[in-house]
Amino acid sequence: MKFFFSNEHQNRISTDIAHNPTTLTTTHGLSIKFIFKRKKFKSKKRRKSKTRSGDGNPLIYALKGQRNHTIRISEIKKIVPVFYSILKKAIENEQFDYVVPLPSSSPINYIISRRIQRTKPKTKLLLNVFAKKVMAEVAQDLRGLDFSSINLGESSTDLKKEVGKLLSICDSKPGSTFSMKLVNTQVREFLEICPLKLENGFHLPDKARVLLVDDLLASGSTMRSAHWLLQGLGNDLECSGICLFSPVRFAKIVSDT
Repeated sequence: MKFFFSNEHQNRISTDIAHNPTTLTTTHGLSIKFIFKRKKFKSKKRRKSKTRSGDGNPLIYALKGQRNHTIRISEIKKIVPVFYSILKKAIENEQFDYVVPLPSSSPINYIISRRIQRTKPKTKLLLNVFAKKVMAEVAQDLRGLDFSSINLGESSTDLKKEVGKLLSICDSKPGSTFSMKLVNTQVREFLEICPLKLENGFHLPDKARVLLVDDLLASGSTMRSAHWLLQGLGNDLECSGICLFSPVRFAKIVSDT
């Protein structure tokens, strides 16, 4: 399926320069900017469906080459000037020592990071800082969970049951790369699953300013994990983030982090 830009795409994503970028700051102090704001989109087909998976946006699928979606270079060129303008607004008053793309199956994070590095030549581009955990590593983390310390509030989520399902998946493919898409979105807000790990021997100078780059924010788990891992280095790093696409529900992400 080929993706084409039209006036209707604004129903799902705002590419308006005047209203982008948008920003949220998590309760852990991580400020994240978004180039394009995603919108909640309702359709009859979507309401009838009983399953919800993936990011639910044709543009995201097309850029990543997922679910048989593609996009022509001529269509990408239509949005590139807008992307450059909004990115410039997002970083023009910011200073970074390092820009770090998060691991992804598509080159989007690298492309954004490279553009930022070219815009700010004194910033160093660091590759392969993080790696995705494999299923066996996440299974080990899950088995170490202390359920008594997890506050579900008014949620009716059966956390142990959901963790059991996730463990079964992880145990069946121990050497496969773990993906947060395997985790029920209703569970992510209660489980502090860290899908990433730092490469061996990685370190940064004290008080370094680091910009984390990801293609989109869904539940915030991946960006949050990268932030935690860098904080764990213990050298007073200053972290911020930037994503191509925002979460659909800002308030939910802020309260979860």
